[in-house]
Amino acid sequence: MPEALNLDLLYEDSVRLIDFRVAPMCTPTRGQLMTGLDAVRNRATTVSMARQMPKRELSIMADVFRSGGYATGIFGKWHLLPPRIKR
Repeated sequence: MPEALNLDLLYEDSVRLIDFRVAPMCTPTRGQLMTGLDAVRNRATTVSMARQMPKRELSIMADVFRSGGYATGIFGKWHLLPPRIKR
């Protein structure tokens, strides 16, 4: 089996998310993953009735990575994209 030194190093230095809870619908689960907060706290609780996006004042993972110098992108479910992010 070929050695994958870079992947092994990445694995050793990575944070493991081992206790993630999901919601019964797609939007709350995505909001939880994007913000790190439960759907009730981030306000993305359903796919309708103006409750389909996390609160604007919350940081999302892309904000955290961008502040660390990474380039970020979002693909797919655009209805979860906060308006402050440039497309």
